[in-house]
Amino acid sequence: MALDFLKEIKSDLVVFHERTEIINPMFEKISNQKWFTSRISIRNPLSIVQARALIEREIHEDRRFILWHGRYSLLATVLTLYQRNAKFLVHIGTNVNEVSITERISMKLLNRFFRKQIKFICVSAFNRETFLAKFPFFESRTYVIPNGISPSKLDDQESFSDFKYVMISRFDNSKYQDLIIQALISGSVKEKVLFIGDGENSLKCKRICESSGHADQFKFVGNLDKPFEVLNRRHLFIFAANEREGFGLVIYEAIASGLRVIASDIPAVRQIIKDKRFLFTNNQESLLEAIKFAQTNEDAHFNYMDSLKSKLATEYSLVCMHQRYLELW
Repeated sequence: MALDFLKEIKSDLVVFHERTEIINPMFEKISNQKWFTSRISIRNPLSIVQARALIEREIHEDRRFILWHGRYSLLATVLTLYQRNAKFLVHIGTNVNEVSITERISMKLLNRFFRKQIKFICVSAFNRETFLAKFPFFESRTYVIPNGISPSKLDDQESFSDFKYVMISRFDNSKYQDLIIQALISGSVKEKVLFIGDGENSLKCKRICESSGHADQFKFVGNLDKPFEVLNRRHLFIFAANEREGFGLVIYEAIASGLRVIASDIPAVRQIIKDKRFLFTNNQESLLEAIKFAQTNEDAHFNYMDSLKSKLATEYSLVCMHQRYLELW
């Protein structure tokens, strides 16, 4: 999402993250770009010696770069290896709930030695709020820049037309694909559901479907390069997640692409969907009520989504995000 910005400042994209199964697919898509010169993916916190060896081999120390990261303790370790004139924009993508004592100490060290060189970018106001609740000393260095949205063209050929509901997301502990499965089974809802995405909890969800005798009702297709291009306007997009979700980019993409959306009533969702009729608390009864309302009030639902779509085109465009990054840099 920030690739245009990186190109503009001739910066490296450097990723320090212990979840290489998430990061590597992104690298594969952009590593052949001519302007993209360096990348690092660190699976676990490394020693100073190991990290220095990686940096000296792959990064010019006087080059400015963006850092996307996983653990804050790793962030502090790595930044100490760069020259003092380097500049850092650190992207915070998920809400900060729990941090270790080591991470707290590391961030205090960052504040002491790198305060003038570092800025944190959060993807929403609530995202910033949770970050500053843990690290209040960075308040004046923390900004909100929503992710930019690039609308996708829906499928004219009506692929997967026999599926009524769809969710696109990773299968991780912040998402509730299992809630959708269990709610539809318990509510005797027969329509088929399409799950796009992969992750550590996908096997658990598949087992729920199989053990309940409903394997044919739920289809798991894994990751797709252009997931919205296999959907059409008759699909109802369901997004079930908890408050660790920092932004919910896929919701914005779904709305921008012309789909109707119902979603969990969490801060990341409420910043765009404010009509409670299309929100649900994370329990089966509330989800089934939201599905029923959406299905019996399609016109009202489409009208509301269309109004949000026009807002996305101005406030959440890639151009707008790009400009905000450049202003901070």
